[in-house]
Amino acid sequence: MDICQVAALRIRKMRLEKNMTIDDLAEKCDVSTQTIKLIEAGRRNFKIKIYQKID
Repeated sequence: MDICQVAALRIRKMRLEKNMTIDDLAEKCDVSTQTIKLIEAGRRNFKIKIYQKID
């Protein structure tokens, strides 16, 4: 597993720990739900700011 996949799994875990839906996180980060899905699948790179938006 590469660093992007590890980070993607961590984002998903953090989102679920906060009881957020993909829609909730997408709105909070001002991105589409498709973008969040791709990030969590490890198929899209993202900026570290997404971590900040979850907290």
